[in-house]
Amino acid sequence: MTEKEIRFRHNYISDLISKGHLKEAFDELNASGLKGDSLAELQSAIDTYKYMVAYFLRSVPGSVDPSRNDMYVRLRETAFRLNDILLIQALKPGSSNLYFSYMRNSEMDKSASLVSQLASVRSMSMNVDLHDEVSGYDMAMHRELEAAADNLFNKLWTTPLLSKEEEEALRSFMLDEDTGDMNRVIRALLISALLLGALECYDRTKLLLLVTLAMQSDETRIAARCLTAALLLIWKYRGHVASDKEISAAIAALSETDDFGRLMRSFVQSMLRTIDTDRINKQMKEELLPEIMRLKPDIEKHIRAMGDASDIHDMEENPAWQKLLDKSGITDKLKNFTELQMDGGDVFMSAFSQMKMFPFFRKISNWFLPFTLRHTVAAELKDSMPSELINLLICGPHFCASDKYSMAQALMRMPRAQFDMMTSQLSSQLGALEEERKTSLGENMKLPAEAEINLYLKDLFRFFRLSPVKDEIADLFGTTFDLPDVAPFSILKDDHELLRSMAEFYFKYGYWDKAGALFSLLADTDALQEDILQKLGYCLQMKGEYTRAIAAYRKAELLNASSVWLMRHIGACLRLTGHFEEAAACYARAAEHRPDNKGIELALARIYVENGQIADALKLYYKWDYMQEGNPKIIRAIAWCEFLNGNYAKSVSRYRSLGDQRTPTDYINTGHALLAGEDVENAAVEYRHAMRMLGSDSARFFTLMEEDAPQLIKAGVPEINVSLIIDGLRY
Repeated sequence: MTEKEIRFRHNYISDLISKGHLKEAFDELNASGLKGDSLAELQSAIDTYKYMVAYFLRSVPGSVDPSRNDMYVRLRETAFRLNDILLIQALKPGSSNLYFSYMRNSEMDKSASLVSQLASVRSMSMNVDLHDEVSGYDMAMHRELEAAADNLFNKLWTTPLLSKEEEEALRSFMLDEDTGDMNRVIRALLISALLLGALECYDRTKLLLLVTLAMQSDETRIAARCLTAALLLIWKYRGHVASDKEISAAIAALSETDDFGRLMRSFVQSMLRTIDTDRINKQMKEELLPEIMRLKPDIEKHIRAMGDASDIHDMEENPAWQKLLDKSGITDKLKNFTELQMDGGDVFMSAFSQMKMFPFFRKISNWFLPFTLRHTVAAELKDSMPSELINLLICGPHFCASDKYSMAQALMRMPRAQFDMMTSQLSSQLGALEEERKTSLGENMKLPAEAEINLYLKDLFRFFRLSPVKDEIADLFGTTFDLPDVAPFSILKDDHELLRSMAEFYFKYGYWDKAGALFSLLADTDALQEDILQKLGYCLQMKGEYTRAIAAYRKAELLNASSVWLMRHIGACLRLTGHFEEAAACYARAAEHRPDNKGIELALARIYVENGQIADALKLYYKWDYMQEGNPKIIRAIAWCEFLNGNYAKSVSRYRSLGDQRTPTDYINTGHALLAGEDVENAAVEYRHAMRMLGSDSARFFTLMEEDAPQLIKAGVPEINVSLIIDGLRY
């Protein structure tokens, strides 16, 4: 079987188990070539299920088997686990995926068990910490420890199911009271190995261990990372977790710990911001960077004009620069990204993504390594950087560890003169960041658990988007995040404040499906909040569900009958569903509340046109043409209405009054008015002008002519004349 076929079989069997078709799932597993102890376990499960079903079929009315449900859950979990083992047995011999390559390499070294590697790394880290304290930093010792930690990470990652001995050794290692810096770094690193391993093959032992460590660890970073990893696994494997009594009990115990509710809300909000990073990156690449590149010649021109006196501060304070940026729209875009950062958005991903090509990131473990200047890739920087920059790298709250290592390596590769100039120019900014860091972190200068959760999610997101194995492992970060019906997420569904913040987040950044679902849930629990009903209606409107949007808006209108905003949006939805008279009535009411409002009256005029009330539309258009003489949009509207009203000469005059502002569509419509007025020769002139303006896209001209043909015929142009003018223009 090919790898694609093997994975298809795995997904098919998983689907059978999820749907409760255990007999079919066991049959598929039995025919798929399981080996060794797994085959014996499968045969035992098949026999147990067979007897269970037979016993059930002989049950009498009123009889209850108290053990049936627990037994079924255990058999279901066995089926899931054996299906994962089958996948690994099938792919391990020949798959090119890095996971299986590491697994094969690990199994070749029979002496390096997980337990022995844990003991060895613990001893090495203690020796390194002691040597650094007594004799100073030793590069060779650190390189040896880093290699051992990387091997340990890979061993744990590629261990599909932890044995009891391995679990106990790992628990002891993670709860070690050794406070050495390198020991703490390695403990934090191994949490990611547990997470990645469980994503490859669900292991309830790993999940239980993460939940336990989240409760028992005294280290903020360890507890926060364990909680984050556990919640991600619960979110992914919700079907497994919901029916597992032991895991449910552990989660219940975790839920009773101090600050759990606060940290859960922090996790959910950080997940929302993390998933939104793809949208931010796209916006930066498609909107901000192209504008900056477009201005590059002007920027270079200004720099040359400043000559040798050019300084970054002079550039910032120069009015000419500000005018250039304002005119291009970059100022507004930069303000938008500043607001995103203030809201916790990950605005650095795009910049640092180009720095993930360093050899450092070829090792999977390095994507999750907590930042320390004692690592060999950063140790050389310690004596050459300003103290403010060192502090920013060590515990700055804005950058995740992965980005700090990227920054450190970029600085190491920078020419010395350039490095000195950069650090000198940044001295004042670094001082401000240092003050901000002290204010946010307090006296102990340690990141709070909420910040650790947020930064760890950023590290994970970079791994799943940028790492060498990004296409080989299940993505934890889709396009949106929901609250599944499984503890501890299910308890948050009664948290009105959190649901509202989630809904507002999705609403603010245009995730209409998710925002609408949450506002609908909020409306069900609190139907007397006008703004909730308004936003629910707007989400439905943006999704194109206009009838449902009208229903939501009508409910909001019961709470505020004088809302002009509601009148306009109800009118817009009625117009889009073809209810022009009702739409006009809504806008007319809005116009009564806001007399002489341009937007309302022009929208009403447009509805009049669509409903065939051309005279009423012209009254409004001429009113605003008088009040805002020369507005090209209003002139076009009047010209088209005059055409529809049969006043072809007025229509032509209005279109021609646009002068140099005329578009290809304006020339085509002028031609229509002339053709309807039987001036074929001048109509052809206008049409040919439109064709010249369209240039290579002349096919677009004939498409527009075909689309407008019914309107010309309605205006009295014989159908044969329409065909002749179109063919005549093809010559």
